[in-house]
Amino acid sequence: MGMATYPMNDVGFYVDHEVAAYILLAADQAAGEVPCEIATLLEDGTFAARAKKGNLPCDYSIPSVAYECYDCADPVVTWANEFDGEVSTLFPERAKSPIEETLSDEPLVYVPAAKEAELFKAAYQSPEELLEEFKAVFAEQGIAFPDDFDWWRHIVSISGTNFC
Repeated sequence: MGMATYPMNDVGFYVDHEVAAYILLAADQAAGEVPCEIATLLEDGTFAARAKKGNLPCDYSIPSVAYECYDCADPVVTWANEFDGEVSTLFPERAKSPIEETLSDEPLVYVPAAKEAELFKAAYQSPEELLEEFKAVFAEQGIAFPDDFDWWRHIVSISGTNFC
């Protein structure tokens, strides 16, 4: 069996443990199947803090589980199965807590930007245009984030290799 390698150089919205929590919550709420453990955390107001820390029950903190929520015919979230490379906040000066991660042979889950830059033309007129695109993607899916959510943190550049 052969293995294919694909170079990746992309801009997207990084689905980490915090974002995964809200994706899974929206999917379970839409299905009317929020687990009791999660409902309790929502009621006592600790869901958001635990989502940030990545220690939620019911696999709510696992990005690859969030990826599985979407129909493959119309994917919102993209998956790189075995990614080696860098994920870093694209506009660190705008983020409360920028991301600078090196992943090695790990799954990478993200929402790709809809536009790509061309040789002499930027993909977006401003960073805010890119931010609004991602906000719209999540709103269309019924995924809501808390008011203090760090949107800029999750807008990332991705550079590396996907081994699949």
